[in-house]
Amino acid sequence: MKILNKTEMPLLSRTSFQIIIEHPQKPTPSKSQIQKEIVQELQAKENLIVIKKIETKFGQEKSKITAYVYKTEKDLQDIEIKKKRKKKDAKEKEAKK
Repeated sequence: MKILNKTEMPLLSRTSFQIIIEHPQKPTPSKSQIQKEIVQELQAKENLIVIKKIETKFGQEKSKITAYVYKTEKDLQDIEIKKKRKKKDAKEKEAKK
Protein backbone atom coordinates (compact mmCIF):
# COMPACT_ATOMS: atom_id res chain seq x y z
CA MET A 1 0.00 0.00 0.00
CA LYS A 2 1.39 3.36 -1.03
CA ILE A 3 -0.21 6.72 -0.21
CA LEU A 4 0.03 9.01 -3.24
CA ASN A 5 -1.82 12.03 -1.92
CA LYS A 6 -3.23 13.14 1.42
CA THR A 7 -5.53 16.17 1.53
CA GLU A 8 -6.98 17.68 4.70
CA MET A 9 -10.54 18.98 4.30
CA PRO A 10 -11.32 20.91 7.50
CA LEU A 11 -14.73 22.19 6.37
CA LEU A 12 -15.91 18.63 5.78
CA SER A 13 -14.06 17.22 8.82
CA ARG A 14 -12.30 14.58 6.79
CA THR A 15 -9.03 13.65 5.15
CA SER A 16 -8.94 12.47 1.54
CA PHE A 17 -6.42 9.81 0.48
CA GLN A 18 -5.27 8.61 -2.94
CA ILE A 19 -3.79 5.15 -2.43
CA ILE A 20 -2.17 2.54 -4.69
CA ILE A 21 -2.54 -1.11 -3.72
CA GLU A 22 -0.69 -3.81 -5.61
CA HIS A 23 -2.29 -7.24 -5.93
CA PRO A 24 -0.05 -9.45 -8.08
CA GLN A 25 -1.71 -12.55 -9.56
CA LYS A 26 -4.94 -11.75 -7.65
CA PRO A 27 -8.25 -10.06 -8.54
CA THR A 28 -9.08 -6.51 -7.49
CA PRO A 29 -9.52 -6.48 -3.69
CA SER A 30 -12.97 -5.85 -2.23
CA LYS A 31 -13.92 -2.70 -0.34
CA SER A 32 -13.82 -4.59 2.97
CA GLN A 33 -10.29 -5.87 2.29
CA ILE A 34 -9.12 -2.40 1.35
CA GLN A 35 -10.79 -0.93 4.42
CA LYS A 36 -8.93 -3.40 6.68
CA GLU A 37 -5.60 -2.46 5.08
CA ILE A 38 -6.33 1.25 5.56
CA VAL A 39 -7.18 0.64 9.23
CA GLN A 40 -3.83 -1.08 9.73
CA GLU A 41 -1.86 1.53 7.80
CA LEU A 42 -3.46 4.72 9.13
CA GLN A 43 -4.53 3.54 12.60
CA ALA A 44 -8.04 4.90 11.91
CA LYS A 45 -11.34 3.49 13.12
CA GLU A 46 -13.03 1.20 10.62
CA ASN A 47 -16.43 2.88 10.94
CA LEU A 48 -14.96 6.29 9.96
CA ILE A 49 -13.53 5.15 6.61
CA VAL A 50 -15.44 5.50 3.34
CA ILE A 51 -14.05 3.97 0.14
CA LYS A 52 -15.24 6.19 -2.71
CA LYS A 53 -13.60 4.65 -5.75
CA ILE A 54 -11.52 1.64 -6.78
CA GLU A 55 -9.91 1.93 -10.22
CA THR A 56 -8.08 -0.96 -11.85
CA LYS A 57 -6.94 -0.71 -15.45
CA PHE A 58 -7.28 -3.85 -17.54
CA GLY A 59 -4.30 -6.15 -17.20
CA GLN A 60 -2.63 -4.23 -14.37
CA GLU A 61 -1.96 -5.71 -10.97
CA LYS A 62 -2.50 -2.51 -9.02
CA SER A 63 -5.52 -0.43 -8.09
CA LYS A 64 -5.93 3.25 -7.34
CA ILE A 65 -8.25 3.92 -4.41
CA THR A 66 -9.92 7.14 -3.29
CA ALA A 67 -10.86 6.99 0.39
CA TYR A 68 -12.12 9.42 3.02
CA VAL A 69 -11.35 9.21 6.73
CA TYR A 70 -13.77 11.24 8.84
CA LYS A 71 -12.99 12.70 12.25
CA THR A 72 -16.24 11.65 13.97
CA GLU A 73 -19.23 9.41 13.32
CA LYS A 74 -21.52 12.45 13.32
CA ASP A 75 -19.51 14.15 10.56
CA LEU A 76 -19.73 11.02 8.44
CA GLN A 77 -23.50 10.77 8.91
CA ASP A 78 -24.04 14.44 8.12
CA ILE A 79 -22.06 14.40 4.88
CA GLU A 80 -22.38 10.96 3.29
CA ILE A 81 -25.42 10.07 1.20
CA LYS A 82 -28.09 8.38 3.28
CA LYS A 83 -29.06 5.85 0.59
CA LYS A 84 -25.53 4.44 0.45
CA ARG A 85 -25.34 4.29 4.24
CA LYS A 86 -28.58 2.29 4.36
CA LYS A 87 -27.24 -0.16 1.80
CA LYS A 88 -23.97 -0.53 3.72
CA ASP A 89 -25.79 -1.01 7.05
CA ALA A 90 -28.04 -3.67 5.51
CA LYS A 91 -25.00 -5.57 4.20
CA GLU A 92 -23.33 -5.41 7.63
CA LYS A 93 -26.47 -6.77 9.36
CA GLU A 94 -26.69 -9.56 6.81
CA ALA A 95 -23.01 -10.45 7.30
CA LYS A 96 -23.46 -10.66 11.10
CA LYS A 97 -26.21 -13.28 10.70
